[in-house]
Amino acid sequence: MTLTSIRQRMPAESLVKRVMADYADLRPQGFLARLFGIAPISDDMRPWYVGALGELEVGRMLGALPAEYTVFHSLPVGTGESDIDHLVVGPGGVFTINTKHHADKRVWVAGTTVMVSGQRQPYIRNSTHEAKRVTTLLRRSIPEAPAARAVVAIVAPRQIRVKSAPSEVTVLDAARLRRWLLKRPVVLTPEEVSRTVAALGVPELWRDEPAVEAATFERFGELRRAMRSARRVRLTWVLGLIGGWLIAVPAYGPAVISRVLSVVFGVPVG
Repeated sequence: MTLTSIRQRMPAESLVKRVMADYADLRPQGFLARLFGIAPISDDMRPWYVGALGELEVGRMLGALPAEYTVFHSLPVGTGESDIDHLVVGPGGVFTINTKHHADKRVWVAGTTVMVSGQRQPYIRNSTHEAKRVTTLLRRSIPEAPAARAVVAIVAPRQIRVKSAPSEVTVLDAARLRRWLLKRPVVLTPEEVSRTVAALGVPELWRDEPAVEAATFERFGELRRAMRSARRVRLTWVLGLIGGWLIAVPAYGPAVISRVLSVVFGVPVG
């Protein structure tokens, strides 16, 4: 991996590559699958697909930072398949951004505990580890460098309730991420920012991993359009079913709507 390739890595590279490898192995959808709006990816790959959408969205937001900020994406680290979703360097310091896509979910934070819809998640532990790893790598060449700050950016949550903030990690709605970064106190001069970016751009710091080809991202874009189309088809069927029930049994209309939305889209009943 070269310095140029590190700076040119795109958001969600690892996830896009994984999803598209699975997608390529699937048989083309038949007429009935398209007719009923069946998703064109496997259930196993859906979490990776949703995760990729989240990283792409956060990458878009970070792309709007001022010129004095540098953003790295999908940095392969270690010997396994791990990567750092986003790494930001600017006047406010160094930040590792761990993106989590939990659309319309309730998130509860208390110290080192993060609960998403009642399920405990290891986000604080993992994000702390990422920030410490980046700090260690950076201090190989800049011993006096400030410690990297870990951030968990939640994409499209219904609510984030922070009962007690973690001491080493910031958990926030991704929609607030850009403003939050811009409001950090200045800890690095422009010269120190440039030096830090150069230190983190050393290819030997990161696992050598080929970048995802542009054609793969183009195919991922086609998959996104297919997923949206399938969702519209399902919605059309749902609305048709609801309309039929409202006409046939008006008294049960609200109950039917609630139940159908719960089954098809996972919307809570009541």
